[in-house]
Formats: sequence, structure tokens, C-alpha cells
Amino acid sequence: MVDQTILSAKGNAKNALIGTVAASGQADTWKIRLAGLRERLSGRFPAGEALPEPVLLATNYYGSTMALIMALTKVNGDLSDNQSKLKAALASLEIDAPNGKIKLDANRQAIGTNFVTEVVTMARAPCSARS
Repeated sequence: MVDQTILSAKGNAKNALIGTVAASGQADTWKIRLAGLRERLSGRFPAGEALPEPVLLATNYYGSTMALIMALTKVNGDLSDNQSKLKAALASLEIDAPNGKIKLDANRQAIGTNFVTEVVTMARAPCSARS
């Protein structure tokens, strides 16, 4: 709800979010780990159309794709028996994603870093989230 998709939008509507507290797998101010993803995504969008930082959905898609590629490699692309080997490989993975380490629990739910953020006004930008 309060990633760069909203915080970098034009207009004043985003100012209504000031003071909003949210939880997410990515913090707007956690730039160290996201730097590598930012570099990998740079140049993939036309000039002026890319957001200043990777947004949560892009980070999550990247991590999901990374896990799938790792699991497919682990099973040599074997999708036989209703993908049983692939499912087992995914269940055993722990990936080091741009937004932290992620693994699946017994219910196949992602377990990873979670940030509590608050939208604040900053001197250089109208809105930003701090963790």
C-alpha cells in the first residue's frame, strides 16, 4: 500500500497517507539489499518511466522467479508425477532474495523479512516510508 508506486505518484493525494503505518516485505529505506536488484532492472524500462526504487511487486516477482529457476535446475526440469520433484525442491529451498532470506513453511507459505513502516514527510521528497 505504501511502496514507491504510491509514494512517487504525482499530485497531492499521496499526502493523505502521511502517518499511515503498514507492514510489508520491503522497506522504502532499505536500499542496501535492493541495490543489486535496482542494477539488474536498470535499462529495462524507457527513460523516465522507471520508478526510482524497485517496488514490492517487482521484488516479489523476482524472488518467485529466482526460486522457480533454482528448483527447476535442482530437478533437471523434471515435471513428471504431477510435478512432485519440483514441489519437493521448492519446499526445501531457502533463497537469498533482494528483500532478505525467504523459505516456505509446512503450509507452503513464504516466511521472510517483514518491515513495519510509517509514511512521513521528508525534506527532499513529499512522502517516503521509514522503517
